[in-house]
Amino acid sequence: MSAPPENQVRERVMSEVLRLAPRPLERVDAATDLEDELGFDSLALVELALALEQEFDMPPLSEGEALEIRTVGDVQDVVVRTLAPAADQ
Repeated sequence: MSAPPENQVRERVMSEVLRLAPRPLERVDAATDLEDELGFDSLALVELALALEQEFDMPPLSEGEALEIRTVGDVQDVVVRTLAPAADQ
């Protein structure tokens, strides 16, 4: 099974972030900070990770990947990168 197109993945990630954001904003883009602007705390970030793992049927994020996530774009990049090997199979 091939991975969905990257732009579709990015849109679906954005939808999940917006759905789970503790403090929704009117305007959100890839540079939006998850903690400072959207109000994600550690528990909310875990919930987001679990939702994305289910949405994309992907393995749990590594601790290293989780630590590098600060913005919506970071989340999108990690999911795209995780799904990329599936496209090669």
